[in-house]
Amino acid sequence: MSRIINFLTCVKESSINVDSYISKKYLSSGLKYFTILLFMISLLAVIPNIYDLFSSIDTENMPDFEIQNGKLTVYAEQPYYIEENFIIDTTGIITQPVVDEGGRGILITEDALILKRPFEERRLELSLLEITNKEELEILLYIFLLILSPIIFIIIFLANVIKYSMYASILSLLGYILIRRKSTFKSVFSICIYSFTPYIILSYIDLFAQFYIGTIGLIWTLIIYGMALKKHSIS
Repeated sequence: MSRIINFLTCVKESSINVDSYISKKYLSSGLKYFTILLFMISLLAVIPNIYDLFSSIDTENMPDFEIQNGKLTVYAEQPYYIEENFIIDTTGIITQPVVDEGGRGILITEDALILKRPFEERRLELSLLEITNKEELEILLYIFLLILSPIIFIIIFLANVIKYSMYASILSLLGYILIRRKSTFKSVFSICIYSFTPYIILSYIDLFAQFYIGTIGLIWTLIIYGMALKKHSIS
């Protein structure tokens, strides 16, 4: 519990107190903090998406069907819309999932289940299955999502690490040049990592609020980064 409190305190101080991380000389501590922060933000970002996926599983509205020899037979007119972004079509009229505003969609064709998510698409061949009722399909979908969930998290986490590391590296290089090499690049990079806290957090909030809060976070980060560089170059 104390570690959680210490981490949250570090998040708060990194957002409002420039002096709190100027004194942190070790880059390893900054990288550890940076990684944990991105891990937590990525986890918070993926949980609502995973929840939506599991909530979307509802086989009660599905028509009668069976899968034999890798082929799906549906006893209903098609394309069959369970939801706007959850479609069954064995006729070939629809070949790609129709996605909603969040980039999510599920399409079941004659020979595959295709799950579309932002940044990725998963395909499960029906040749691996022998299903004769809705209950079996529902269990299959849950298992499929349980396997897919950690993969989605890892992709989002790695994407965040790459994105923010690239931003921090560029900003650190510019800061190092601006203070005319009055410090080491490691120290400047460490300062930059902590100053990125408001940008990372507000960019996450912007995923749901969509009121340019991420831009406010970027401006906030640039201001405290500039203040920190100025103090660091004088000290």
